[in-house]
Amino acid sequence: MKMEEGVSVILDQLFSKSVDQRTIRNLKKTIDDLQPPALSLLVSEVVQKLGQCLRDDSVAALSYVCLFSSGCQLLQQCVTDCLPDIINSCISGMQPDVMKNDTSRYHISSKAVYGVLQIVSSKCDAPSENYPPSLLHQLLELLVFAVADENLPSDCALIIGTSLCLAFTTLVKDDRPRKFYHLLKVIESYDRHHDKEMARASLAKLHILWDDEICLSVDDFRVSFPIVITVHGLLNCGVYWLYSIENCRKQALTHELLNENVEGCCKCSSEECACDSRTGSHCVRICENEEPLLKEHTRSEAPPSMKCNKGTMKGDKDCESANVFLYGLGSLINKICRAPSSYSFQAFQVLLSWLQNVRKMIRMYKEDCGHQKLPDLCIYPSKLVLFAFHSENTSSVFHLLNSNWESPSKGVSDTVYSCMTELLHLHEEESPGQAKTLSLQMVSNLVCVDAWNLKSTYPPLALAMSFVGAEMVLQKYPSIPEGLYKSLMVNYLAPAGANVYKIIVKDVSSAFWSKCFIEVIMKALQSSDRVTRQNVLTLWLPITIRQYPDVCITLLDKCVQSSSEGWLARVAVLKVARSCGSMDIEENMELCISTKEENEETLLEDMSNEGKKCDVESKPFSLVVRHAINHIDEMVRSEALAFLCHTKKASQPVTHFESKLLKEFFSLNVNVDSAPFRQNVIRCYKALVVRLRDSCAAVLKAPPYKNLLSKEKFADHDFKNLPVNSTLYINGELLLWFLSKFHSNFLPGSNYQRRILSLQLYKETLLAFFEADSGSAFTVSQRFTSVCSFVNSLSKIVQSNMNDASKSVIDLALPWTYESLLLCSLDEMDDIRDEVENIFRILEYSKMKPQEEEVGRWLLLGLSLCNSPKTSDVESGASIVKIISSHHNLDIPSFLEEYGGFKKSGSSLSFLYDRVEAQFRGAQRNILTAAREAPIHGSLLALGRYLCEADGRIAESSEYLQKLLKRLLELMVEMIEFMLSILAISSKNGSAIAPSFAEMGESIEMMIRRCENNTEGAVQEATEETKAAGSELLPDSSGEDGDETYESETAISSDHALILACCWQTMKVCCLVSSNCTSRWTELLTEDQIEMILRSIIIRVLTGTRHKGAMEAARTCYSQLCVLLLSPNSKLCHLIYRQIDDILDHLKAGAQTSVTRRAAGMAMMVQVACGAVPRNNRVLIDSTVMRLMDIIETEYEEQNTVDSPPVLALHILHSLVIHASLAHHLIQHMPSITMTCLKAFTSNSWALRNAALQLYGAVVPRMVGQKKVRDDSSILNSLTASEFLARHAALADFLLQLLENNKNTRNSQINQDSSTCLKDLKDNEDFNNQTFSPSLAEHSNLVPVLSLLARLSPGTGLQQSLELNERLSKYYSVTILLLGSQIHTVRRLSALSLVALTPSEQAVVMVKRIISSLTNERLSANEVHGKLLTIIEFLDTYPNLATDDSVRVPLVSLMVMILKSASAYYVIASTALKILKTLKFENLDINLDSTDVCKPGAPQFVLTATKLKIMQLSEEEKEKFVLKLILYNQVLEEYYLTFLESFIENSRSERWMERVEMTIWQKLEDSENLRSSVLVRILYVILKKQNRITQIPSKKCMENLLILLQGFSGAKIASKVLTVFAFVIKYLCSVEQFDSIVMCEVVNEFSSVVCKYSNATSTEDYRLEASTALTIAFPPLFLSQLCIGISPKEQLIVAVLDLLQDEDPVIRDASCHIVFQLQKYSLPYLISLNPLTFLKNQIQELVLPNLALSYFIEIVVMCSLYQNNWKVLQVIWRLLYEDIACEYKPKLTLFQSQAVNLYKEQKHCGTKIREAFEGIVREYVATRNTQNDELLANDGISEWVLAEYEEIQKQCKKIQTSLKQHEDRLTDRRFLLAEVMCIKAQETLLSVSSILDIKLDFDSGYSLPIQEGKYFWLKL
Repeated sequence: MKMEEGVSVILDQLFSKSVDQRTIRNLKKTIDDLQPPALSLLVSEVVQKLGQCLRDDSVAALSYVCLFSSGCQLLQQCVTDCLPDIINSCISGMQPDVMKNDTSRYHISSKAVYGVLQIVSSKCDAPSENYPPSLLHQLLELLVFAVADENLPSDCALIIGTSLCLAFTTLVKDDRPRKFYHLLKVIESYDRHHDKEMARASLAKLHILWDDEICLSVDDFRVSFPIVITVHGLLNCGVYWLYSIENCRKQALTHELLNENVEGCCKCSSEECACDSRTGSHCVRICENEEPLLKEHTRSEAPPSMKCNKGTMKGDKDCESANVFLYGLGSLINKICRAPSSYSFQAFQVLLSWLQNVRKMIRMYKEDCGHQKLPDLCIYPSKLVLFAFHSENTSSVFHLLNSNWESPSKGVSDTVYSCMTELLHLHEEESPGQAKTLSLQMVSNLVCVDAWNLKSTYPPLALAMSFVGAEMVLQKYPSIPEGLYKSLMVNYLAPAGANVYKIIVKDVSSAFWSKCFIEVIMKALQSSDRVTRQNVLTLWLPITIRQYPDVCITLLDKCVQSSSEGWLARVAVLKVARSCGSMDIEENMELCISTKEENEETLLEDMSNEGKKCDVESKPFSLVVRHAINHIDEMVRSEALAFLCHTKKASQPVTHFESKLLKEFFSLNVNVDSAPFRQNVIRCYKALVVRLRDSCAAVLKAPPYKNLLSKEKFADHDFKNLPVNSTLYINGELLLWFLSKFHSNFLPGSNYQRRILSLQLYKETLLAFFEADSGSAFTVSQRFTSVCSFVNSLSKIVQSNMNDASKSVIDLALPWTYESLLLCSLDEMDDIRDEVENIFRILEYSKMKPQEEEVGRWLLLGLSLCNSPKTSDVESGASIVKIISSHHNLDIPSFLEEYGGFKKSGSSLSFLYDRVEAQFRGAQRNILTAAREAPIHGSLLALGRYLCEADGRIAESSEYLQKLLKRLLELMVEMIEFMLSILAISSKNGSAIAPSFAEMGESIEMMIRRCENNTEGAVQEATEETKAAGSELLPDSSGEDGDETYESETAISSDHALILACCWQTMKVCCLVSSNCTSRWTELLTEDQIEMILRSIIIRVLTGTRHKGAMEAARTCYSQLCVLLLSPNSKLCHLIYRQIDDILDHLKAGAQTSVTRRAAGMAMMVQVACGAVPRNNRVLIDSTVMRLMDIIETEYEEQNTVDSPPVLALHILHSLVIHASLAHHLIQHMPSITMTCLKAFTSNSWALRNAALQLYGAVVPRMVGQKKVRDDSSILNSLTASEFLARHAALADFLLQLLENNKNTRNSQINQDSSTCLKDLKDNEDFNNQTFSPSLAEHSNLVPVLSLLARLSPGTGLQQSLELNERLSKYYSVTILLLGSQIHTVRRLSALSLVALTPSEQAVVMVKRIISSLTNERLSANEVHGKLLTIIEFLDTYPNLATDDSVRVPLVSLMVMILKSASAYYVIASTALKILKTLKFENLDINLDSTDVCKPGAPQFVLTATKLKIMQLSEEEKEKFVLKLILYNQVLEEYYLTFLESFIENSRSERWMERVEMTIWQKLEDSENLRSSVLVRILYVILKKQNRITQIPSKKCMENLLILLQGFSGAKIASKVLTVFAFVIKYLCSVEQFDSIVMCEVVNEFSSVVCKYSNATSTEDYRLEASTALTIAFPPLFLSQLCIGISPKEQLIVAVLDLLQDEDPVIRDASCHIVFQLQKYSLPYLISLNPLTFLKNQIQELVLPNLALSYFIEIVVMCSLYQNNWKVLQVIWRLLYEDIACEYKPKLTLFQSQAVNLYKEQKHCGTKIREAFEGIVREYVATRNTQNDELLANDGISEWVLAEYEEIQKQCKKIQTSLKQHEDRLTDRRFLLAEVMCIKAQETLLSVSSILDIKLDFDSGYSLPIQEGKYFWLKL
């Protein structure tokens, strides 16, 4: 009884649903302890239960089989006993239909097969009745068919391949190696033909002893994915015959042959010897009777004796001579890896597995020989060329790996690294220390070539360092740190360089690291290049500080720069140190950090001496952090925020210091428009809110709060009677502050950046506390309920203290959260509406929801917005309808009947459908009226979103939904046809063929005329109820100003645009709704309905119209459906296949129609369908590409009126090539596509050549890799020649053939040309007057071929070999002849190609050869120019050549001779001068007086010669020469100008610049001077260099400049004059003697132009120039005592405010300099007024724009107030409320936004003004009271307050009057903002009046709706 109970317990555990590998392992000991009777009972019970399970639930049974097969021997025996039933179940579970439709079952079955075959193959030699051969053979056939099946799941591929090899091992008893190749042939044949009967017949032959003479070669196999899977499976299964040795002879002979062949000489006399003496390979033969050395180590029984047969495979000589089967696979694997394919990653995984098996084989042979020296040394890899390092044979594994470091296939680079590691280990295991030697050789080859710009340099360097040791490598090659620094400069190289750096850091000591890298890392940290800084911050700095914590202080001490880079380095070091736990804020508050800053004293000193530099000083840690979070550079602020938010411990509490800084940061940085900055803010805030949450939770778990948590229920009031912990209060209060701040940002007046970031941060706050249950409903997590309760309680305390009900919080929601989010849903931006919907999904069960009546009003508003012709309004209305229907329990039909005046509907869906249908019928009667008043797409979009996105709120039955969907689809098909017919009325073909753009325009005009004749208002009846709905929320389109509304609308957007928008928006929404319905309700739609959606809606739009918006929308929807229908479990994929076939058939038929421009609709269809196919399915893309290429190569008669099929096919192919998701599929097709493209260049059809050119532009990046840097000519964008030849050998031969054809043409031209010797070149007059008319067929593909070759590079030292150099020399010999082409572009590209194809070690030889040819050969002028271009490219690529005397000396002599003999050939002479300039040759005498500037190349020649001439002069002579150029040169001004500007910027002579300035002022007095614009530009550079003017210009000069300032010589010159005037004004403000009339005129004109330039409608260049001018002139002008009118000052103040709130961040940052200079100028005066407060609050440095805006307002208010300048004060005050436009404009154009400057925020600017007024007036009164009470009473401030009181009352009256006339404007965002700003102005004035003790009575004035209690939440 006890035995049975024990067995029963084991059975329960074995067959439980939760059984896993751990359970099986734990049961092993229990089973081993059982007695024999119990074991027998357990076996019988398991077999019985497993058999029953196989009959009842085969999937569950097979999952048990998978576990049992890897378990103990007893469980494996149980599996063996049930083997027939298991195999039958597996066979049924692995059928093709199961593979396609039930992936999970197929996966379980394949795993079970693998487990079973593991057991069977281990005992295949033991006779057993449980191993039925027939079933196993059937299983083998199934596995062969599966491995070649295109639908094979990728996660099953290796399992199937391994199982196939195990089954083969079990069935085939002898001669396995040779028969395995025949198995591969069977698989290949089946993969190609898919003939199962032929495959079965071939498999049956595997049981027969085939003729020994039948052998297979590597060339007999076509590389394919099934072959790769099978070979990988063989290597993965590890069967013993994998290591068998063939063709054995005596070991003595083996040893003798080996000794002879080590030296590379084979002396075999046998005729059968297949050794290769050329490559140094050797052969080994062992006698047939020799026993195998290999013993089985992985099997329980020894393998049978392996008899030797004749060669199993021909191919690689190394493999053939070694006669090891595993080596024989090497040639096949090599071929697999070299073939371009979409499975490159799997191919290199096979290579890795093969190398691992080779290592395993060597170890096994060593064990067989007792670790003694083997006589059969041939098996050592180092003796074979295949495994040799630095082999000159390109077929070696080493060369293969070095050609794929930069493979475009994902994961290949990492696999290559692993393969190279295995290869080194192979050599190390044979000879210890060999790997280190080889690694040192690798490092030498890599470093000596100096190829740091190639990614392929870094992985082998990292690998070599791991073997040798980083310290040894760095000592031997000290240039490596600088080389690694170069990797930081390019994002493409940075990760690879970081991997090398990690190995170094982990291997060297801190002292050695400092010696090598401290300067490099500081150079990178403080680099001006953003990419370099970012890479060192993210990739190098963290691992450095983690490894060497003590280096942090050293790095901080070296960050002494005051620039942004220095600050960034400083803060980044602090951030990383804190995140690593190396620095704590509290412990380092007194830490002093080195800085170089301007403080208060130095600011005063700078006023007298602006050029003086400050000394290095130290600042307290806290001040450094505060300065960092307010720094002007957003990267510095971003790093500072990360420093504050990220800590090593996630629950570390926020300190008071951190809380203060965080509030300051989030107050000033939420509206930054940099996407990376916002993303970093979100990441940091997520970490911060987790800290707040967890720190509060940790405190609440401790007494006295722990007792509350122990209760089952607790309320918020439970917290009130407990003392508040400081940590708890600080963190809770900060969380409340965030909630309040985010909600205030939701309201009108905030720009897009502020709203979207606030919404995202609020969502992250909610997600930190809420979690979704199984039903996807969000509630507060049980773990954080106590924290939410505490926050709720704390908010009530704050509410009671502030007497503000809006501050109360319930579960992170405020009383007005719901309404403010709904208001955000009215936004124009899609992402804001999406974030709102995400937040509503989280707050669905919130307690803060409003009343149903209020929600219903929003619903009516949403329905009303759906009738707007404006797209953004429609989308907002649909969002509101969807939100309310999804997240609020509102009885919509009843509410609409009661409050909206609608007819009773059965359901919301019925109401929306009837509304759509009624509007469509109205549109059929009068489309123009419908487009104006009730376009269809709004209601249809609302219906679609409610139907497809209602989140389970739809209660209707399936039958009802089926009927509704059917009606809706039929209605949308009718809509599509109706809209297409409207656009094709004037087309003779109707809507059957897409009308042209002209025909669409004519059709719409015809429709407008028809509709205007029908004035009955066809849609009036259909939309009468719609107009009534929400009439109090939306402006009435009829009535008093209805005509005005439509007149304005017509003026902005014509009826033509309305109808066009209605048509394409309706088609777009039809596509969107139909695709969403298909995705959401697939189970309710029939196949015919889905096909109708595809053909009659989406494809109809794609091929029936040319409107890009409609087509793009249809493309997106088609993509969505393709992903759905082509998914592995879909049964409707044939619909997509059929459509693509129809498209290609139609294309091939050459239908006489015009489809669309560039085959847009057809290309979209094909691209989307191919891109949606699962990654393992290659059939569709392969067949599509082949058919397209077939169409391209087919001859068609071209006509001008119809599309040519080859042209369309090229465009479709282009769409496939540029599609990123298809890149892995197209790899194997790229060579043939490239060839097809190049052939098309020779066509006589322009359309075909144009299409080929576009395709070629997409092909080249795919061939040579995507761009790594922006500069196309950069070597970083190149591909090494070794990689190119390895990947695309056939294409390389094709390109060479094309070049040879052009070479032959070129040779015939050369024979006809008159070639001359270089010394006679001056007598040849053909060069400057040559004409050239090449044959199109011969030369059209020449430039594309050369462009491709120019993208190549020689590669690293590891990639170069003799064989490669031989192939490159062929290209060289062909390309060098093209240097004499008559086409300049061909010569230039040929020069680039020659440099790219020349091995680096041959560069010197090649340059010398070119010099020799130029000296001795008779060459044409073109050839001379081409070879000079080549020399320039060599000097640029290899800078060391310029210092090599063997090159420099003859090159200089040659260039001097060329300049003498070819001085009239300015193109050649200019090129020669460039070479001399590169060589820094100065002793050159060139006469430029006789230069003919009209000839080609002359201007460039003159400029280069001038630069060389200046290099020879002394400083004094240089200045005289340049002054002469400035004043007298009139011919080449534009060419000289850039040079002159650069010379002035680099000049250090102040006296010379003053002299030039004085001379230019004198020249500008002449109003007739035609060179004024040039002189102004030079003067502009001089003044910016000096930062001042040295003398007052004359009155006449000022008048002439005023003329230029008015723009008569162009706006660009006017902008330069503006800055010149700024310097003049700055100077005049410091002197007293000047004509006041001219001064006023200058100031007035300056302020007018500045105000115009700073306006948002001006271009970025002019706004930037305005900020520069204001930085110079505004501070002295604003603070000067000159008599200047109020109008200029008002213009200047408004200009500064506009620039500080500009849309362009560069302009905003530049405007911060205005405030910084204003601080410096106003500092002495402000210190004298109030020295404490101002200096305490303001940071004396460049700060971010928002803080600069506050500082600017403070300074203006303070200066105006203390100077009693009430007019200036009034300017800044009235900006608080007067800038809001209150004239109502109900509609704008269809696509127009509401403001020109979308970034500007009047509300937040007004808030800053209000805060400045309140604070400064309070301090002003306090200061005056301490000085003189009478002074305060008589200064006029009281009168100013009363005057402003009256003005605000007028503004309120104006708003109130407008709202009384249009009550529906209550919810208009512009009016809401106007109301809010007026209220804030009232509150500010009341506050000021209370300070001044002035009584104001706003209650007796005009009150606004908000003050009356409506929308109280908008007050915030």
